[in-house]
Amino acid sequence: MKVELRYNNLSSPISLSQNKSEKDITYIGDQVGIIYQDADSSDLEIFMDIQFKVGNLNKDYDEKGLLDFAFAPNYPKDNRLFIFYSTQVSESIYINYLSEITVN
Repeated sequence: MKVELRYNNLSSPISLSQNKSEKDITYIGDQVGIIYQDADSSDLEIFMDIQFKVGNLNKDYDEKGLLDFAFAPNYPKDNRLFIFYSTQVSESIYINYLSEITVN
């Protein structure tokens, strides 16, 4: 088996996903708040950017940011995306959110 590096410019990848109807597209969630898509091209494209919601992350270790995402079972016919993220609201308080987003 040969292993090769495919993505090397991600900050903190947390999830890799495909949906049933788009098997040729891979989605990669990065904890900094970006979901990328790879349609087998040479570069990743930004699919969704929620950095403004998650704020800055500690480069050493952090438990906030984009933590996971999932497409509706029959996406893109049902064009909903669910994202789970955490953000700091004060020095010692973090809040988790589960959001439903309609993808245009």
